Amino acid sequence: MATRGVKITGLNTLPNVSGNTVLVTVDLNVDETLQTNVQTLGNFILSQAGNIFPSANVANTVRNNAQPNITSVGTLTSLTVSGTSNLGPVGNVKIAGGTNGQLLATYGNGTLYWSNDITPGQPNTSVQYNNNGQLGGSASFTFNNSTNTVFIENLDSTNIDVENLTVTNLNLPVGNGTEQQVLGIINQNTQELGWKTVPVYYVTVELRDGNTYLSSPNAILRQYPVRNRDGSFLNLNTTQI
Repeated sequence: MATRGVKITGLNTLPNVSGNTVLVTVDLNVDETLQTNVQTLGNFILSQAGNIFPSANVANTVRNNAQPNITSVGTLTSLTVSGTSNLGPVGNVKIAGGTNGQLLATYGNGTLYWSNDITPGQPNTSVQYNNNGQLGGSASFTFNNSTNTVFIENLDSTNIDVENLTVTNLNLPVGNGTEQQVLGIINQNTQELGWKTVPVYYVTVELRDGNTYLSSPNAILRQYPVRNRDGSFLNLNTTQI
């Protein structure tokens, strides 16, 4: 039974509020008092947030650990995750930038960046080089760290500065040679290589096949087998003239 003359502030406090709690409302369009409940009113407010009602400026703690209704977000500027996180399949993760084949790397301070493939080129022990933006390796260019040995199958020495090159167990000649000089050992103890001038008394020997070679004037007749009448062979001794 309604009590006339009682202020709203003087009414008894409702001890428990549920979704079915009845609320009294007034429709100003028809000047009629109506009823609704807490659940209907709450759903209406949520559905009209950002529409006829202003959207919330701050979202406080999300209490429900499953949020299936979050379908769109703005710009996420900071995220701190405590404990184990599970994003599901890798296809769920989308990060803009990078090109095909690049990987995420770190500067070590928490900042990530896109990097080219860092997988070493094969085979094992191969020295790594830039192979069209990727790490490359070849069996023709290797390094054995147990013996400190570098293996190079082919070396283009056109632009090598031999005066400033030091390699253990390999002594290259110092400076540039001149015409008709030959490369030879100039120090027997250290096996140092150097340019040696060919003696002027050397002569060029022409062969029957059209080739030539440089020889000392003291030609040497090499051994040739001579066939005897009985079919046996006799090797002539080497003779120098």
